Amino acid sequence: MPGLFGGDTEAPPPKELLEATYRRSFHEENVLCSDPTLGIVHHGERDPGGYDAVDGDGVAGVLYGALFGTPDDFTESLVERILDDPDGTLPTLNGSFALACLDRDANRFVLATDRLGTRSAYYTPDGPFVFGSELSSVLTAIEDPTVDEQSVSDLLTMIHIWGDRTLVEEVNALRPASYVLRDDDEQSVRRYWSYSFGIRSEAGHVRETADAYADSVAASLETVSGTPGVWLSGGLDSRILVAAMERGDTDYRTYTYDRAMDPKFDPFLDDVDIAGSVADELGVEHDVVGFSPETLAERLPELIDITDGQLAWNTLIHLSHVFEIDAENPTVLFEGPTPLITGEKVESNHLGRADHPADVLSELHTRVDAKLVKSALSGDVEPKDTFIDEIRAVGHTDGDEQIRAATHTMYNSRKHLSGTNKLARARAGTRVPMSSAALLDLVGVFPRSLRRGPIPLTGGRIPHVPSRMKLGLIRELDGTLNEIPYGATQLPPSYPHAAHGAGFVAKNVVQRALSGSTVGDWYRENDRFREVVDDLVYGAGDRDLFNAEPILEARREHLEGEADHIVFLSAVTTVELFHRRVLDR
Repeated sequence: MPGLFGGDTEAPPPKELLEATYRRSFHEENVLCSDPTLGIVHHGERDPGGYDAVDGDGVAGVLYGALFGTPDDFTESLVERILDDPDGTLPTLNGSFALACLDRDANRFVLATDRLGTRSAYYTPDGPFVFGSELSSVLTAIEDPTVDEQSVSDLLTMIHIWGDRTLVEEVNALRPASYVLRDDDEQSVRRYWSYSFGIRSEAGHVRETADAYADSVAASLETVSGTPGVWLSGGLDSRILVAAMERGDTDYRTYTYDRAMDPKFDPFLDDVDIAGSVADELGVEHDVVGFSPETLAERLPELIDITDGQLAWNTLIHLSHVFEIDAENPTVLFEGPTPLITGEKVESNHLGRADHPADVLSELHTRVDAKLVKSALSGDVEPKDTFIDEIRAVGHTDGDEQIRAATHTMYNSRKHLSGTNKLARARAGTRVPMSSAALLDLVGVFPRSLRRGPIPLTGGRIPHVPSRMKLGLIRELDGTLNEIPYGATQLPPSYPHAAHGAGFVAKNVVQRALSGSTVGDWYRENDRFREVVDDLVYGAGDRDLFNAEPILEARREHLEGEADHIVFLSAVTTVELFHRRVLDR
């Protein structure tokens, strides 16, 4: 799939690196040099603004993504400055990218990610220096890869992997806002930017954030030729994105996926209903796409190929609808805002506590009980060690800042931006407008009062949806969309925040009394889907990495309706698929 690749004089040849990547007929490649190697796979004329390459006098560079909102173009001069002074040059760049630069004579490489880590970049920490946007490509340099058991624990616990780990011990993932410097035989990794946390009042914050986000959207649109596309849901994140796009004179089209994982409740407006109303109000071309359990069953291997086994397949179902749209139109898909700017992952009740920050991170991000995870793994692995390691790695000393930095850096990057969104990048160009310094500076001083918090008198158990910040952003950006209901509460954004909290509770009370179809039900009820997943479940049980008994017991409980273990089973079977697709081939 699109991405960069390369390595020093000991790296496998370019042909071998390319053959290990996920490629389709509409992908193109550009090998700038070999021995040492540097190249890029891209979307060509379908997204000419989504990549760049420099083949200069003694230096070369590849840019996977786009620079925007910055005075610099990706030129030979910029490549030279990055090689000479990465600490001084990389912080001046805005955009959504991974890049690699090479000084041929000095055998000097710089491999870097943007502030949010929107593009994955893997590399070998030892031995021959090999790097790439796809793990399978880097693994061509590893003769006998070793499964990283802590990463498997991450996958089973959080449904994605944290830190600089991958499922293979011999290959690292480059963190956001970081670079690898390979200078002949010496190698180091450094962070070139981090969040500057502070305290500010609520006054003006919504307006400033809305303006900064709209400015970044406008700057990123300047890099797009053709008609961009947006995934439109019943939520407010995608509505915030199109509201920002409406500030400019830009044509775009929208898509909605008929969410396979969500229950269908007749009393309520769903994504298809609400997104259709938004598209009608905006007057844009709009399509609804969906697929069957049988389609998902056949597609699972491809999903793991694209995402490097870094996420459990249940997190990929929604965005895998990208395969149902024409790969030629749109040429570029825009990615909406994440909880970074809406204050909806780190909530107000997660801050100001006496608990150890690692315990708060565990509470925030654990999806599967640690007892089940530990019983399923044959090795001696402690899931919470990941959170302790990340607290040490973020470079902050205040507990609240550690919680925010770790979540901003790992959850947003690993799960969303460089994780699930790789599916979109396999089919089209993408842009992430949030990756601008001005916007992220505002994230650092996010007022606690605008974060999502619990509904009073619920003991912190029921969140007040949406956050005041999210409601404020859509109100600030576009009044015409504020009368269309919000899916989670069934109320328009123009309604008071307190009313939305009541609407959220009322909707969930009714939903609990009704039945619906989820991907867990697909596993119970669809013969073909269950056949494919069961083959993977039993395959995982046969591996030394796992203990079969707790996995098979979870399967039994799920199929008999005693519990819902589809999240756990999807993580286990993702590891099994990664073995079959990558490690065993």
